[in-house]
Amino acid sequence: METASPPIEIMKDIKWASVAGIGGFLLLCLFAVFTPGGPGAGTHGVVFAAAGLLLLCFPPSYRGSRTVIILGALLLALSALAFLPVGIFGKADWRVEMEGLGLELGSLFTAHPAQSLELLLGLGISVLVATYLLGHRVSIAATNTIALAFVVGVGGYALLSILAQENNWRFAWDDVPTLGLFPNRNHTATLVVMGALCGLGVLQYSIVSRRWLFAVLAAVSIGICTWTILGISVSRAGPILLAAGFVAWLLGLGRRHLSHRVVVSVLVLGGLAVLLFVASDSEVKSRFQKTIEKLESDEAGIGTGLEAGRQVAEADSSFDFRVMIHRDALAMIADEPWIGVGQGMFRYVFPQYRNHSANNKLALHPESDWLFVAAESGIVAALVLFAGVLYLFVYAFRRGRKRSGWALRLSCLLAATVVPVHGLFDVPGHRVGLAYSALLLLALGTRKSRKDPSLGWAGRLAFQVAGALVLMFGFHLIRSEWLGGVPSANARAEVVAEEIRELYSQDVDEQAKIAAGQPPNAGSPKKGEDKLELALALAEEGIKAAPLDPELHYLRGVIALYFDDKEDVVERSFAIQRQLDPTWVKLPLRQAKGWLPIDRDRTLALWADAMRRSAKLTQRSGGGERQSALVWVGILAQCKGDPALYGRTLDLVDRSDTEALQVWIQRASPALCLAHLPRILSTESLGAIERGKLIELWKKSGNAVDAEEFLAEHPDLLIEPKSPTGGQ
Repeated sequence: METASPPIEIMKDIKWASVAGIGGFLLLCLFAVFTPGGPGAGTHGVVFAAAGLLLLCFPPSYRGSRTVIILGALLLALSALAFLPVGIFGKADWRVEMEGLGLELGSLFTAHPAQSLELLLGLGISVLVATYLLGHRVSIAATNTIALAFVVGVGGYALLSILAQENNWRFAWDDVPTLGLFPNRNHTATLVVMGALCGLGVLQYSIVSRRWLFAVLAAVSIGICTWTILGISVSRAGPILLAAGFVAWLLGLGRRHLSHRVVVSVLVLGGLAVLLFVASDSEVKSRFQKTIEKLESDEAGIGTGLEAGRQVAEADSSFDFRVMIHRDALAMIADEPWIGVGQGMFRYVFPQYRNHSANNKLALHPESDWLFVAAESGIVAALVLFAGVLYLFVYAFRRGRKRSGWALRLSCLLAATVVPVHGLFDVPGHRVGLAYSALLLLALGTRKSRKDPSLGWAGRLAFQVAGALVLMFGFHLIRSEWLGGVPSANARAEVVAEEIRELYSQDVDEQAKIAAGQPPNAGSPKKGEDKLELALALAEEGIKAAPLDPELHYLRGVIALYFDDKEDVVERSFAIQRQLDPTWVKLPLRQAKGWLPIDRDRTLALWADAMRRSAKLTQRSGGGERQSALVWVGILAQCKGDPALYGRTLDLVDRSDTEALQVWIQRASPALCLAHLPRILSTESLGAIERGKLIELWKKSGNAVDAEEFLAEHPDLLIEPKSPTGGQ
């Protein structure tokens, strides 16, 4: 009777196919972590195309856990609920307000269906990749080799990051001046910690198996990663994650998997790391000390009333407003708890909930992977994702803890754990390079058994078909970025905005040539073609696809200013933009610049809005004081050359705001000072000392004679009134 086991030749093919599949995926991960700042559609397209090719050429040999498959399918189904009709649970207040301004948001929970669908496909590919990797089986020796390649690759990344920082190197895909190639310094720390923790297991296995070259490479890479985390990086998450992972690895091993040589090697590395951190004068150490000092001050109850509030604001600021953003994100989640706002919609909807975290920076995410998922896909989806992650790690731990090679597998698992753990306070899981690296390490850390059911030819064919589809999707993104194809849905709004700016620039250039008596560019404009009309039509088209993009509404309003019959379009576009971005202080100034030569009343109203926004930031102690000064200077600069309008700006500031009045006097002409200062100086909100300062500045900035005559006519203005008790 024939056995059910395949021939030896086929088993060999399967083993090497798994090595090729996982090894190829390692190269894919390294590409993703070395190019995280590249064009979004293009780099993701390369990653997806490579993943599809691996699925097509090297399908898995074993069927993954049914629990993982069910949870993954459930996550996708819950994330797809954003395509349900929005009226099921009623409409959020912000949505009603937007529609009241005439903005059409469609009938679905997600206001940008094409963008959400594209991101949902990316999530589906990630679930497919996880199932694919868990279906492969490689020997412990091959696991060590692949893990070593990852560790060396991360060590090379860390070394390149240090050299780039020391020598001011800049790469085309890294335009943000932080350590590493990720735009976020914490994500570089996440990756380097993953490399260091994974290296511990590689070092242990290499020493036990007497692979001394592997051991040396692992030790050197661990050293580079540790030095990067403790001596170079300014991320506080790095040292915490590294120390926690190191302790967890030692505790998880037990005596069975620790030889004398391994213990000595690991303790030496750990001791050197601690000594390095204590002895170094690194910026991350300084940040830790400042954080501890502030926490101790808060515990001691220093400060009361307004002073205490100021201390809390400063402490939150030192944590990059994470706590404040979390609070606002929770309020947003509470408004749409079951379905969320749709994939990719956080950045557009979150401004409606910014209260504690309000500042002039655009919040692209809620500083937490888990809150990110809950906000865009709902609380249930976040819980399903958590259940899936927890199940995978518990499953892998229980399968491998009593087997040979456990030290290596445990290090891979702990390195993979860094992403979801750090995801509590940041968004490393939304970086494809980090997320896929975690999936790779999770697969390496999960021991396979000969009792695992074979996938069968039908299952392998299903993976190959899926791989072909993923490959096509990857090529679609590559074509959209570099080969002249239709822009991807998530890049469309930005592309349209750039096309509008280009048409506007061309029109300005042509009008300038016509005014100078020069012929316009050959063939431009074409017969019946007007660049501004094209730009306006393009803006309308872009808004239909991405109605919550504030920049498109601004550009539509700016272009409509050039048409005599479209003031209502301008008014509506600008009103929608202000509602979409209700905290950015400089936004009304941008709009006021357009209205300035057309309508003074609208201009003044926008200036007043800018002043109100800056005042709110001042109350929140988020840097608003400086913003108020910058806004005031910006207003005065815009109305330079219009004396009547310059005088009316005094109605925008409080009469007791002497700093603002001083700036006004310094920039005003003598005639304006004479016309307006007597009224200002006579107000009761100013004391004698403040009046004296303003009069002295008047003397220096304008006609001293006018100031002296005014003072001679009103000598009592510089005398403080006596109190009822007779004192001054």
